Amino acid sequence: MNPVKNLQKKKILWMILLCVLVAVFPWWAVLLLLFIPIFLFQTFYWGIIVGFFMDIIYGHSPRFGFPFIFLATTVLLTLLLPLLKRRLVFWKPPIA
Repeated sequence: MNPVKNLQKKKILWMILLCVLVAVFPWWAVLLLLFIPIFLFQTFYWGIIVGFFMDIIYGHSPRFGFPFIFLATTVLLTLLLPLLKRRLVFWKPPIA
């Protein structure tokens, strides 16, 4: 099997799992579980969609003058965690 297709299938499965978890688990558990695919995959931009769904479900009145707190948090996680994991000793970039 093609490794690229296998990787895409894993990303899609993680996205489906996270979307189900948004509906079942509390917001803090979903944010903690979002760390896993961001560390597993080199790019996991699907997490931003999860943050948008969290804002739709759990979002209330604008906090700090900005209504999309979960979306902003997942964007920061998606952008900053890859920078952090490049500096970790035990993480090797996948062969693409």
